[in-house]
Amino acid sequence: MSANQFGKNKLAVFDIDGTIFRYALQFELFKGLVEYGIFPRIVLKETEEHYGDWLNRRGRYRDFEESLIMSFQNRIRGKVVEDIQKVSRYIVEVKKEHLYVYTRNLIQQLRKDHILLAISGAPQEVVDEFATYWKFDKAYGTGFARDNGVYTGAISFPAFSIKKDILQQFCNEHNVSLQHSIGVGDTVGDIPFLEEVEQPIAFNPSRELYDVARERGWKIVVERKDMVYEL
Repeated sequence: MSANQFGKNKLAVFDIDGTIFRYALQFELFKGLVEYGIFPRIVLKETEEHYGDWLNRRGRYRDFEESLIMSFQNRIRGKVVEDIQKVSRYIVEVKKEHLYVYTRNLIQQLRKDHILLAISGAPQEVVDEFATYWKFDKAYGTGFARDNGVYTGAISFPAFSIKKDILQQFCNEHNVSLQHSIGVGDTVGDIPFLEEVEQPIAFNPSRELYDVARERGWKIVVERKDMVYEL
């Protein structure tokens, strides 16, 4: 497949959680799985400390993300793939408009002449639903191994830790250049792919990302309530 199939030659790559979506999409899935009785309520306790630290600005989102992935992996074994997909559809249906204005508008602006690519650490099932609704051309999330419609408990595609590799592989497979490319992320985990694009944007950045962006002269954008401004 070549870039011609997309009908566009420029690329825009986005993280999702905290970049497009105002909260953590994978945590919303987590809560939905508890609500529908697929995961036991105790799993919320497993991530509560990291969630509280992140929410109260005492800890890193990266630690919270890793705690979610670990808890998800520990509980997903033996679960039916179709059940996770159904809850993912429900979560996106309810939460699909909970977006930042800046990135929502940027996506709409770029759609006409950029291939829209999403790379997220959230499970692939909920990433697929979100990306389909917002009409991304391609989306990658964390994949969990399956066997006959049931999860094995193994991680088959660790998107949360290989964002740069995913971007490079996508470009190679689809004959897409990074010339005039744009990338938007919000945490230190997004730095690997932001380093690859021509126009990196640190949006509502964590302290770690902010320090890197400032040192390298990357664009820094902050959205607060109904105000969007550059630093």
